[in-house]
Amino acid sequence: MPETRLFRLTWNTEGWEVPIAHSWKSENQGDRNIAYKNQYGFGHEEWLFNTRLFVDGYQYGYIRGASWLKAGNILVESAYLFTINQETGERYLAGEITDLEIIHLGSDLDATAQALVVPYLEDMEEELRQVSADASGLDNYRSSVRFRPDNCRLYDQLIPAPGLACRKYNRFIPYNVDEDLLQILQGAIPADVFQFSPGIASNKERMQRITPPRSQVIVRTHSNITRALARYFAADYSTARRNISIEKTRFGENIADVVLRHANNSFTIIEVKTGINQRRNIREAVGQLLDYALWHDNIRIRKLIAVAPTSLSAMEIAQFNRIRGRLSIPLHFWQYNENVENINGRFTEII
Repeated sequence: MPETRLFRLTWNTEGWEVPIAHSWKSENQGDRNIAYKNQYGFGHEEWLFNTRLFVDGYQYGYIRGASWLKAGNILVESAYLFTINQETGERYLAGEITDLEIIHLGSDLDATAQALVVPYLEDMEEELRQVSADASGLDNYRSSVRFRPDNCRLYDQLIPAPGLACRKYNRFIPYNVDEDLLQILQGAIPADVFQFSPGIASNKERMQRITPPRSQVIVRTHSNITRALARYFAADYSTARRNISIEKTRFGENIADVVLRHANNSFTIIEVKTGINQRRNIREAVGQLLDYALWHDNIRIRKLIAVAPTSLSAMEIAQFNRIRGRLSIPLHFWQYNENVENINGRFTEII
């Protein structure tokens, strides 16, 4: 088997481009038994995908486990990345890198890699101040890996990996991926073929949809709208008929809000937005709907529907119609009216 490793990354909700806030105490500093983020308020992996360190076709960055590999290991043919939610302790797969090059301390490449960081140290220190971290922890920063971005697949949404939920996978070491561990990893990654998954996601499944932090009000509003959609379609689409999917059907690793399966095996995909800024709602919803509809080439789409709680202005309607016309796609916009008692009046088709 080619060299295959599993590496843990510090928890990050910004795509490992900039640091996020972590709980830390200065008295923890220097204790090798305490995670670095709990010593200084950040981990060096938090800039792993920051393109400031993209040079001559390579992305440079830090993965702690890479430093554990012996000097003879200069290439990991297949690297899986996972992380642990610092609030819940749940494990998630974050991505995969093919042909990950290890930069060992004192090597010729090491000097080049460290020189690349110097012009950006002030920016990195400022980013640490913004999340109340201790920038003195940057003193020993060094790039330990490099890779070509086209050899990297960073998942758009983190993928739950319950098979990693044990103390064995708490550390930042380069875990050797044997056949048993490979089965766990590949079993968590969605298949590259479309599979309609009927039903309604449980509260736990919904919580596993990792996105940038949202307020409880936004989460509750989103849930209210998807539940209302289930009631709205109940006459023809239900869990008993196995033709409705609410936050369960994946397109790649991404989960659509609502998917309806029609009798002729075509599908309607619905994306819910909760903001008051409708131009932003259009931009985000249309992008996601197109991503879902075109991710696989073997599904037929009947409708793509964006749903949001406010109506559209005349300019927004004109823009939406231009998108529909120029792309020749069955795109629609519905307004959700929460205060309407009758479920059939909750949704108004604007376009």
